[in-house]
Order: sequence, then structure tokens, then C-alpha cells
Amino acid sequence: MKKIIWISSYPKSGNTWVRAIISSLLYSSDGNFNFNLLKLIEVFEKKNRFDFVKSLNEKDYNELDKIENICKYWLECQEKLVFSKELNPIYNIFKTHSANLTVNNNNFTNENLTSGIIYIIRDPREVIISYSSHMKKNFNDTMDAIFDQKRLLSAENNLAVALMSSWNIHYESWKTLNVPRLLIKYENLINNPKKEIKKISEFLGNTLSINYDILMKKNLNVFNTTKIDIFRNYEKIKGFDEAPKNSLFFGNAKIDSWKEKLSTKQIIKVEDVFNKTMHELEYLI
Repeated sequence: MKKIIWISSYPKSGNTWVRAIISSLLYSSDGNFNFNLLKLIEVFEKKNRFDFVKSLNEKDYNELDKIENICKYWLECQEKLVFSKELNPIYNIFKTHSANLTVNNNNFTNENLTSGIIYIIRDPREVIISYSSHMKKNFNDTMDAIFDQKRLLSAENNLAVALMSSWNIHYESWKTLNVPRLLIKYENLINNPKKEIKKISEFLGNTLSINYDILMKKNLNVFNTTKIDIFRNYEKIKGFDEAPKNSLFFGNAKIDSWKEKLSTKQIIKVEDVFNKTMHELEYLI
């Protein structure tokens, strides 16, 4: 049995960056990152992961773009992963933008199937800037999206639908499981990536029972090969599978562009809606 480690975040918060770090630590011999390693840490909501539903309920299978259908099979899908004897790669580590919520009495996940959580958080004011570019929407529409407690991540690119909810509820939802949890702030990845890579190494070593020294020996190469500029240059030359159509995936990795781009009215609204969580995370003092 190999329980799941979740790499969870709201969109445009650094999930892919953390996946790059983790895949380099676990799946490279020397810590040097390459984009093929990302494929070893997949998105949980890949539609073909739910192919087993077809034999159970073909109507549900044909409508996995509806949250009321997919939610019935979240735990069963995870059980198949946890108890499978044909695991490849070695570890059950999955990316998700799903909130850990309950839909029609169906939990997204539980403690019996989860060994740990790496949660990446980013200042919601900066999420708005990055997410609006990603979705090709204006700031007000993007604000409405991250305020929406029923917000869905639509089924596309061979993914099933996911329930994201709002920025703050997404964060709160992943605090409910009594399992090891590592919080990574996007801003710390920008300001002190070596420290964050070390924290991730310590967490993986403890959670997966891997010799800490083995991971630490890779840290310098991980640091040198998982920089945003490297990701951006690669994407410009070779593209990136997860990029939105006719757009680049990797942005400029800013932490305070919201100060210039959002209006005072917009800033006040975000800080009012997310006041409690932003204070907890020290985005507001």
C-alpha cells in the first residue's frame, strides 16, 4: 500500500515549480531537472484515471464534466492507486487544484488514503494578476472567480472537472486532514529557493522514509536547474504541454505587481473578502 502525497494549490500559485523540485529530488540520479521528469507527477484528475467508471455507470462516465458525477468516484479512484501493485512511478504523488471538500456526501480524499500534503500558497492579489493572464480575463472577472465558493475547474485537456471553490476555502479545506503537511509560500520560493528546497527535501525524507543525506546531495543541482527563467526559455523554444492555447504558461514570477496593476478599490475588496486568511498567512499585518 502506497498512500498519496498531494501537491495542492490554487491555480497560478507555483504548483508546477514545486513539482519540478520534487521530481528532480525523487526521480533524477543527481538532482538535475528536465521536463520529462514532470510527467512522473501527474494531475490526479486525468480523465483516463476514471476509465473504470465506464463499466460501473456508462452515463456517469460520459458526463465526468459534471461534479455531481465525478465526486462519486474520487475515493474509489484513489483506492485503486493506493492498493495497486503495478505502480509506476515508485511514489504516489499527485498534483491537484481540487479543494478537499465534500460533494453530495462524497469526500475528495481522506486520511486513510493520504500520507502527506504539500500545499503551495500565493498572495491572492498576485494570483489575480497571473490567473487573469492565464484565463485571458480582466481583473474584476478573475476576482469574481477566486471569490466563488462553488468555482469549478472545467473539464478540458483530457481532465475531469474539479471543484476549486474560493481561494480561502481551498486553503482551509486542505488543513482538515490529520496528516503531515508542508506549507510552501510562493513568495519564499522567489526570495529564498534554497531554503524551500531544503524544507521540501526534509518533508519527503520523513514522509517517504528516504535517507535525508541522499536528497540533500541533490539540492544544489535542483536549485540550479529549477529556475523560472529556465522554464520560460524552454517553453519559448519547445512549448509546454500544460500551457493554455495560444499562450505561455510560465509568467514573470512576480510577488508585488498587484501594487501597480490593481486599483485601490480592487485591493480593498480582495483584502476584505480574504481578510482572516490573509492575516493568518501574514499577507496582511
